[in-house]
Amino acid sequence: MNLCPLLTAYFWTILFLGTQSSCSNVRMTIWDCCDFIDWRFATMSLLTEISGVFVKIVFASDMEIQLKRGLADRPAGRFNRVGQDALYLSPSEEAARVAMGGYVKEDDPGRVLLQYEVGGCKLYNLRHAGAANIYVQARQSWRDVYAAGQNPMSWDAADQVRELNHVGLIDPSRRKPDLWHVTLFRWNESDAPNVKRIGLPVPITVEPDYR
Repeated sequence: MNLCPLLTAYFWTILFLGTQSSCSNVRMTIWDCCDFIDWRFATMSLLTEISGVFVKIVFASDMEIQLKRGLADRPAGRFNRVGQDALYLSPSEEAARVAMGGYVKEDDPGRVLLQYEVGGCKLYNLRHAGAANIYVQARQSWRDVYAAGQNPMSWDAADQVRELNHVGLIDPSRRKPDLWHVTLFRWNESDAPNVKRIGLPVPITVEPDYR
């Protein structure tokens, strides 16, 4: 009997229930069981092609800088250090609201919803069972760690995806697991998707801790 699918399913059950105590042991068991897999094929199966219209909620004052690359003062995020390129997008307004909910404060300045047309590209899909090892790092809380002057584990996860030369990743929502988001590390350059803003900015209000 091939136990690999069963162990993988068991791992994801533990992961999404938030159980941390035995994750490393389960993860090792999964990879030991799956040693027979042709990992060249497995790596390809982790790539999911996306294209179309994606959205992002930003401060109205920050609309014009979203597509700029090489900004030395780009703020740190879950998958980028200060000054490191990363474009965070969502496939729907609801997903964008959920993504932003954890960052909203009562006295924040006004925000807008922006739309972007993204050309076809293949992204490393953290929802895939084969990406579980990286997702364990990607899902960890990052802001408190960063505020304490340390490097968040999610940066290490992003580093691994960048080192594989992928243009970005698909990340399941931690606040609402049936939703997902996109993070592009490269855009509007060779071997990366073309991204352009379309439509008009739409004023939007997001409740604090929206989920």
